Amino acid sequence: MGRILRPTVDGEAPWVVVSSPLGRAFATARIVCESAGLDTPIETDERLAEMSLGPLDGLTRDEILARAPDTRIAPGWIYAIPGGETEDQLRSRVAAWLSEVDETDGRRRLVVSHGITGRMVRHLYAGESLHGAPPPQDSVFRLSGGRIEHLAG
Repeated sequence: MGRILRPTVDGEAPWVVVSSPLGRAFATARIVCESAGLDTPIETDERLAEMSLGPLDGLTRDEILARAPDTRIAPGWIYAIPGGETEDQLRSRVAAWLSEVDETDGRRRLVVSHGITGRMVRHLYAGESLHGAPPPQDSVFRLSGGRIEHLAG
């Protein structure tokens, strides 16, 4: 990811780096910044955290189904977890985060999140489908001017 961004780090516009506070995403943000040559603090925002599965957070697909057999799991999405976050709750928190992003402020943003949350960001930003096969975990997207460009992954 850092190698992909490196050519765009030209120093002309300031960068803002925002990450989910969850460990893997924050570590990825740090690695990407180092490899891209970005020397900027990494902000965290809870609204970029992965969709919560409540008491089943951290479990594998098979473990989830063993403990909550009524759970529906579709490619790239997990539904109906008792005590977990709903699609509407995720939509609401991601929409709140997006509403604060000002694409006209002259700053470029590097945002590091997770699979389901990232899919919701792209859906709300430019109408990408929430369903179907998810992109690989190491995907990199550019969101600009209401469009999405899949750069890698």
